[in-house]
Amino acid sequence: MPYMKAIANGNLFASFVVFVAWMVWLIGFGHLWDEDLFSVYHEKLNCNRNTDSLEVGRCQAGGSS
Repeated sequence: MPYMKAIANGNLFASFVVFVAWMVWLIGFGHLWDEDLFSVYHEKLNCNRNTDSLEVGRCQAGGSS
């Protein structure tokens, strides 16, 4: 059973490393899902954020209204 604990600890460590790397990528390189990114998607999807609701199919992918 010691090998199972070693594998579990290795998986936890690897998960922690991936999570930290992802947070660095998100915060450090400006990949946050903010208002500017919502606006870009709504523009590409031809959605009017003031009048189209999220029930409009093409606007659902653009996030919140």
